[in-house]
Parts: sequence; C-alpha cells; structure tokens
Amino acid sequence: MMSPKTYLLICSILLITIFSSAVQHVGPVTAGRVSYVECLTKARQFSKGDKAYQLAGDFLEAELDRERTTTTLLNTLVGEMNNTLQAKDKLLDEIQNSRNKLESEFLFSLALGQPVVANRMTLEGALRAYRMSLTTLPPESLKTTTEQYGDFRDKFLLDASNTYMRRDCIKLNLDLSALGIVAALPDVKNELKDLFRTLSGHVHYRNPLPTIPGIYIGGDQPTTSALAICMARLQGEHHCDLELYVLDAHGDPKCKLVGGKVHTL
Repeated sequence: MMSPKTYLLICSILLITIFSSAVQHVGPVTAGRVSYVECLTKARQFSKGDKAYQLAGDFLEAELDRERTTTTLLNTLVGEMNNTLQAKDKLLDEIQNSRNKLESEFLFSLALGQPVVANRMTLEGALRAYRMSLTTLPPESLKTTTEQYGDFRDKFLLDASNTYMRRDCIKLNLDLSALGIVAALPDVKNELKDLFRTLSGHVHYRNPLPTIPGIYIGGDQPTTSALAICMARLQGEHHCDLELYVLDAHGDPKCKLVGGKVHTL
C-alpha cells in the first residue's frame, strides 16, 4: 500500500505535469501567467475520474475562484475611490461657487457706501465663474487663474495665435475711445496677451479715489482698455454681473460697463 507521503509526492508531480501540458496546449504565456480558466479546462479534460488529476483540477479551480474574488474586490475599491473623488470635486465646486458669490456680495455691499477700485479682484472672480461654467473639462484642468485667463483670452479676446483681436473686442475698444478711455489697438492687443500677470504686479491703485460710490476698474493705459474689454466680454458671457465704472489714467470715471456693453455715465 502506498504511503501518504508517496501519494502526495505523486500528486505534486502530476500537478506540475498538468500545468506543463496546459501551457503547451494553450499557447504562449501572457505577461508571465497562464490563464487559470484555460489550465482548468485542460485539467478537467485530463482527469477522467483519476483522483490525482481531480486534485490538480480542484487546485486550479480554487486558484481561479481566488483570482475572481481578488478582481471583484479591486473593482469595488476602484469604484469607491472614483465615487470619493467625484464627491470631492463636487464639494470643491460648491466651495468655489460660494466663494464667488460671497466676494461679489462683499464688493457690491462695500461699493454701496464708498468707491472701490478692484482690478484684479473683479477679474479673478469672473474667471472663476468662467471656469465653473466649463462642466465638460476634467477637474484638474485650468486650476490657476492664469490658466483660466489664457483659456478665456484664446476663445473670446484674441485669436488662437494671439495675433489679432476679435471683432467684438475691437468694437469695444472703439466704444471706450469714444468716451475717453483711449489706447492704440496694437498696445491693447499686446496687453491682452498677459493681462492677469500685469494686474498681479499692480499692488496699489496710485491715483486719488473717485468720490461717487461704486466698483471701479482702471488706471494706466493700455491696461485700463485691456481690462475693460476683458471684463465687458466676461459680462457678455454671463460670468460677471457687477456694474463697473472705468477710470482713465488720471483717476477720473469716464464710462461704465453693464451687460457686456460700454455706457455713458
């Protein structure tokens, strides 16, 4: 009678033989592994009631079940991770919306009782609103205000190569010039290329403040014209609902921007 140790050794040899036979039958190994399903199929074909072969088949079937369980667990974890990321992105969007709303309300409330010059703040808030409107973009896109401005500029202010101003921007520059905000078109075009970086370097408004309460933008040329054109286009695309007064280089209000158009005072 065969001892248990000898029987186990024979089973091990048969198991190795079945694996080798399965590999030969199923072809080349993919990524260093033989498909458990294919090996199990071959093992079942070889078994024909033999206990040793049946043992090998049971082993392969157990390995297949383990692989299926692992795959299911990984898929579940990936799904939960994606849900968490989506919830995080939604929460960040809600926070950003709340921030935009609070900043607009703050500016509006402040401007009810005093003049407020807010070049960068008005542009930042409008650009964030613009980014929030781009629902088809991946969450990681256009995170910085500089990137947001670049995207808006290429779509609404200049052509893709930043060589020409768009027609509606040229008209806005003419309307501004007619009301005292005068700057040469080539200078305005060049200023629009990197307007947000220019505003980032303007720490303080140097001229005396106007006496009439309101939200003002402006200062030196051609920055004033470029900013006014940009804010008018943001208004026109419904990303800014503030009424903005435009100051000339001397700090005098010359016109106002409402709904994307230039109006007299």
